Amino acid sequence: MDITILLIWIVLIMLTSLVPPICSAIMDLVDFKFNETIFNQPQKTSSVFGIPWQLWFNQAQGWLNKYKNRDPKQGPREYKLFGLFKGQWTQFSDAWHFFKMIGIGFNNICRAFYIGLGIYLGSSAAIYMGTEPFGTTIWITMAIVFLYHAFDWNITFNLFFDKILRKKS
Repeated sequence: MDITILLIWIVLIMLTSLVPPICSAIMDLVDFKFNETIFNQPQKTSSVFGIPWQLWFNQAQGWLNKYKNRDPKQGPREYKLFGLFKGQWTQFSDAWHFFKMIGIGFNNICRAFYIGLGIYLGSSAAIYMGTEPFGTTIWITMAIVFLYHAFDWNITFNLFFDKILRKKS
């Protein structure tokens, strides 16, 4: 077993596991504390996916972006994704849905890296359960992974929710 490859797997897992709690912090902030965030920039005139900055980030108003002319009576707004695929791409209509999509995506990428690491180490949780069926090895590993992700999620989420994404006083 090459230690360099093992370290690359571990670093990939750690980096991809940081993105979902950051996305979750952004989602909660734009939904509940928008006025206190770095995203509240009324003077900013740029747009995100063709939607004005304030309307894209402010979830109190952003939910209307998925409708034509921001009017639910006119039906869903249709987007062209990459200029090719026409449809109602709600994920691009506001920051909350966009960061939800990114968070779910990175959660799945992180899981794929875990599966790859398990295959690389020659033991997959779905196939090999320790030295004997339902042995202790897998349970200890799962406990370590659970604790790592519990601390990783909470520390990262709170750091971004309470400090990094808030306006400085």
